[in-house]
Amino acid sequence: MTSLDTVRPDKGSDSTGISGSSGRRTWTLVVACSGVALVVASMTALNTALGDIAVATSATQTQLTWVVDGYTLVLACLLLPAGAIGDRYGRRGALLTGLAVFSVASIAPLVFDSPVQVIGARAAAGLGAAFIMPATLSLLSGGEQALTALALIFAVFLTNPAPICVLDEVDAPLDDYNVERFCDLLDEMTRSTETRFIIITHNPITMARMNRLYGVTMAERGVSQLVSVDLEGAVKLREAS
Repeated sequence: MTSLDTVRPDKGSDSTGISGSSGRRTWTLVVACSGVALVVASMTALNTALGDIAVATSATQTQLTWVVDGYTLVLACLLLPAGAIGDRYGRRGALLTGLAVFSVASIAPLVFDSPVQVIGARAAAGLGAAFIMPATLSLLSGGEQALTALALIFAVFLTNPAPICVLDEVDAPLDDYNVERFCDLLDEMTRSTETRFIIITHNPITMARMNRLYGVTMAERGVSQLVSVDLEGAVKLREAS
């Protein structure tokens, strides 16, 4: 017996479902990128207006510093609590709340003429950004979240390098191709900055690209020993021979 598959008019076809799913993924990507771009742009765009803010509000150098740092300080302090609130009560509500607070706080300085009020508005914008960031990142997969976080970290280090940067298992959610991209970016950051990167990893691809390896071994029971391998020196020695 042969059966014929029919498509009911009220059900639609699989192609419609596939195209709808693709459209939802596209909008999800647009929302995620827009949210992250909004948060990052607010951290950098203010620097171009500091001179005008100083003239308009008669702000001191200390107050101008707080205008810039108040946003990033509140964002950094409330990022994890805001993410926890979004996980508990819903990421969509957290994202919409963050966008509303961020929009109002970003417009408020247009009518303020006091440095203290501007600082408060920037802190409120940081509060809104703290709800936007986790909600947008939660839409991404583990590997996409890791690459997004690394991009933000490296962008900060390019503008304001630190002597040391410790990255703990950041390559764990990445596939082999993206691990290679991560290592290439790390090499470029090493050449562009004077930052010394310390990578904690179990990935053999990442370990093979490092200049020096450190590990802990236990030759005798209960006795740990630190082992160091200079891979860069070994490569130079092999080339010399």
